[in-house]
Amino acid sequence: MASLVPRNIVAFGRWSLLVTTVLLVAFPFLSVTIPPAVDLPQHLGQVRMFYEALAGQRPDLTIAYLAPGNLVYLLLAACDALLSPFAAGRLALALVVLAGVQSAWAVATRRDRPMGAVVLTAALAFNHSLYWGFLPFLCGWPVFLVWVHVLPTARTGVLAALALLLYAAHPLWFAVGAICALPGTRHLGWKRAGGRGLALLLPLALAALWYPTLTRLRSEAGFDMTAHFFTSPVERLDPRYLVDALLGGIRGPTETVVLAAMACWLVGAVVAARRGGAVDRHLLLASGLLWAIAFLGPDKFANTLEFNGRFFPPAMALLLLALPAPRLSPGLANLGAVVILLALSAVTALSWVRFEAEDLGGLKEAVEAVPEGSRVLGLDLRKQSAIVKGRPFIQAAYWVQAARGARPYFSFAEHGVGLVSCRIRPSGPTPGLEWSSELVKPSDFKYFDHVIANGSEEVHKALLLTFGLEAVTYQGAFRLYRVPSMPNPGGESLGFRP
Repeated sequence: MASLVPRNIVAFGRWSLLVTTVLLVAFPFLSVTIPPAVDLPQHLGQVRMFYEALAGQRPDLTIAYLAPGNLVYLLLAACDALLSPFAAGRLALALVVLAGVQSAWAVATRRDRPMGAVVLTAALAFNHSLYWGFLPFLCGWPVFLVWVHVLPTARTGVLAALALLLYAAHPLWFAVGAICALPGTRHLGWKRAGGRGLALLLPLALAALWYPTLTRLRSEAGFDMTAHFFTSPVERLDPRYLVDALLGGIRGPTETVVLAAMACWLVGAVVAARRGGAVDRHLLLASGLLWAIAFLGPDKFANTLEFNGRFFPPAMALLLLALPAPRLSPGLANLGAVVILLALSAVTALSWVRFEAEDLGGLKEAVEAVPEGSRVLGLDLRKQSAIVKGRPFIQAAYWVQAARGARPYFSFAEHGVGLVSCRIRPSGPTPGLEWSSELVKPSDFKYFDHVIANGSEEVHKALLLTFGLEAVTYQGAFRLYRVPSMPNPGGESLGFRP
């Protein structure tokens, strides 16, 4: 019995650390109504359109049951069935992130990896993929981590189920998972190598059917399908680039300080490894593959933003899990990791609260004032935030689809990926207004019943006085306008300078 006591203490410590980590990661999500995840409203809109297509209300829509990337929509639909759209989106996003935390903890426990590394991987959850709202990609990370863990020993049936789950989560994670199954295959023997091939056979066949359709749809819609390298591998070594690639969510020095502390951990881990600390070579190999994609892959490919950049945080997470902890007492190492996560969690929560109050002011009121089924144009005439990096307002107005069943100017259904897709957008309004709202023309307004505009007081005055839009809400950066029956027919663009 005495030998069981240390095991019980270790198990209690691991569970306590998991609970602490989960609470710290969840804290920012509990602090706001609308988390700053750009694509979140569009993904919820997919669920709304799915129900409309299923009921025969949208004959222009096609349900892509077998397309990759649909796994997250099961979670979104479940949350949407229980809660209001804003609460459903926040809960689903939090659960996807926390699934990554739980997966890292479970793998670390099974492979006897340092618990402090798990806490640090949780800090990496607040990365630019979260802020962009890449929900399917975020959903694929915990599945990929389990795939990497079981790949050397799992039976063919288990691998087949996980391979399908990877495909359902995200096509990029499935592609990377398939590559991970290749190294060392010749040493497995024909039986096990054949088993891996059989496990991948069905999702590979589905992918082979799906990708040509995606390419055709996106090409017909005018999307750029070529690979673009905006940065070189050398430029990606720049510390400023790495800060945004590994985190890249909130402005200010916090992310730099957190990553500097993480770098100190890695230095200590490398020293410990050189002195005989246990290195998990399997996780290290998977990390190396993700680092290679991150440094050598295109910045944009097939209209997929952050193609290479989204792999930086998972690559770092696997590296942390693969290396031993620094040569400190386990308690001190774990405490240091918790302090790092605590600092990031607290600053993130404060930033999100401020972002919602200042930058998203008026959004919820404007969305809730939109009549059901209204045709809505969203105009982002501010673009940048002093609090959150990137382009956090692009899709904000399109909460109207999930919350009010409105018909938005732009929908992810036009991308040809996801649960629901549609035919090419009919000619009419100026294209590309979701990214360049300053190009909107007075003649564009006639296609819509309402406009949700995000801008300064000067912008809102211009929308009222110059273009004759009728104000419905009056407070905040986001305001709702009604388009009059006879809008200004002029053809010049607004020419706003965000």
